[in-house]
Amino acid sequence: MILLYHRVSQVKEDPHQMIVSPENFRDQLAVLKESFNIVSLDKKIDQIKNGNLHESIAITFDDGYMDNYTIALPLLRDACVPATVFITVGAIVSQARFAWDTDRPHSRVLTLMQLYYLSMDQLIDIGSHTLSHVALSKLSTEQQYTEMYQSKGWLEHVLQRDVKYLSYPFGSLGDFTHQTMALAESTGYKAALANTQMNVGVNLYAMPRRIIRNWDIDTFRERIDTWRT
Repeated sequence: MILLYHRVSQVKEDPHQMIVSPENFRDQLAVLKESFNIVSLDKKIDQIKNGNLHESIAITFDDGYMDNYTIALPLLRDACVPATVFITVGAIVSQARFAWDTDRPHSRVLTLMQLYYLSMDQLIDIGSHTLSHVALSKLSTEQQYTEMYQSKGWLEHVLQRDVKYLSYPFGSLGDFTHQTMALAESTGYKAALANTQMNVGVNLYAMPRRIIRNWDIDTFRERIDTWRT
């Protein structure tokens, strides 16, 4: 199973249900540690390639919000839990808020320096969430390639480390195509992750994840138990 988070913060309003409170995130990590072997995404993908689909769990974050560094990272360190953070490169470069966040002053993305320090942490791996967070299915072949190739190249140049994984923006079945998956592979990604609410499968370029909401410990445990069966 691969889990998908976006943000960890304490805010009053969350219309898109993207934010998990620090308290709930801490409790969720504790539940996961009780029930699973939590591994890096890199190790999880290797296990899947070897046919071990259900042996462990991996944690991912999409978009590249500032609170991934300021709030989530200390909690991950406290629990000694690895995670992969997928970065929307254009947002980092421009420091612009995402379209759905324009009226929310707390919804800032990572600064370049924060991204660098985040990437240096031994528990964190960095992946690409493309350049501009657009549904790839709406783009031409050349545009899709540009989104994948240039974001990967920028991250590798700035962070001086390999970027092995791609997360499709939005990530539902209508947001990427068979052509998108083929391009992700040819661009050099080891796997590409979606936002389809299923447990992991064998297609490395349409890898499902389970999105996590701001659930208290009892609700979270119930959801996890349901997904395991």
